[in-house]
Amino acid sequence: MGATIAPQPDHAKVANNLVLHLQVTGASGVRMAGVLVHYHVGGSDYVWHNVLGLTVETKKKSC
Repeated sequence: MGATIAPQPDHAKVANNLVLHLQVTGASGVRMAGVLVHYHVGGSDYVWHNVLGLTVETKKKSC
């Protein structure tokens, strides 16, 4: 929360990475269907959706 990325010119070849720290609080087999990021630049609001899936398997047994 509160992270910022400096504005870049349209012609800049800049890559930014998004790092997520996830903590499994339930049983194994957690799935995620992507990441949804809401952000704003100036007076405009945007949404970025990454559709990369993720499955987390742990040694923790379900209750």
